[in-house]
Amino acid sequence: MHLRPLIILIILAIALLLGFNIINSNRHENNRAAAMNINSPADANIHRSPTDINSKPLAEQPKAIIGKATTQIEKAQQVEKDRLAQMDGAK
Repeated sequence: MHLRPLIILIILAIALLLGFNIINSNRHENNRAAAMNINSPADANIHRSPTDINSKPLAEQPKAIIGKATTQIEKAQQVEKDRLAQMDGAK
C-alpha cells in the first residue's frame, strides 16, 4: 500500500472515532441528566416501595439487610423441612 492512501485512511479512521466519541459522550451526558432527574427527592417516594432498604434511614439499613437475610434463610429452611417431610412420607 502506498503511503498517501494509508495516511488518508488513518485520518478518516481518526475522524470517525472522534465523531463517535462526541456522539457517545453527548448521549452519556443526557442519560446522566435523566438519571439525576429521576433520583430527585421529590420523586423518591413515587419510585420506591416501602420495603425498599434504600428508603430507610442510614442507621436502620444494616438492621433491614440482616432482617431480610434472616427471613430468606428461615423461608429456605422451612421449604427444606417440608421437602424432607414429603420424602419421609413417600417412603
